[in-house]
Amino acid sequence: MERKLERSRVGGLKVLEGGACLVASFPQDEYRLAERVCTPLALNRINLSFFTHMASDREVLCTASRSGEAAFTLLRTQAGPEAAVHLQPGTAILSLYPHDKRPEIIGNFILSLAQARVMVHGLGSSPAAISAVLPSRTRKKKSMTVCITD
Repeated sequence: MERKLERSRVGGLKVLEGGACLVASFPQDEYRLAERVCTPLALNRINLSFFTHMASDREVLCTASRSGEAAFTLLRTQAGPEAAVHLQPGTAILSLYPHDKRPEIIGNFILSLAQARVMVHGLGSSPAAISAVLPSRTRKKKSMTVCITD
């Protein structure tokens, strides 16, 4: 049984296209974020448009498409034998502003993605927005709706 989406008032929707998503897993490595992810990317001037930590050992980060291969190669060289790094080119970041820490808005956003059967590469939240990293082609799906009223 599908749940019906409730209408919610939000400020807007933003789409950032032309990205590349990297999913990195560095098990058993307590310094992975500083030494193996953030420092090498910063030293090589690779800007991140999205960064979130998932579960106990995974990070999802996004950069401009043109920097995706460089970031992937850099992280791969930093990774030990137990690590995994995957590159997903052709991604977009869909952000909903503001959610004002209202669970019904966050829930409707996630539910709309699930009902449209959208593959989500990453999900992040800040005080200002909730964002999802999606394949670029998803944006054009007619079945995907986020309930927004004026």
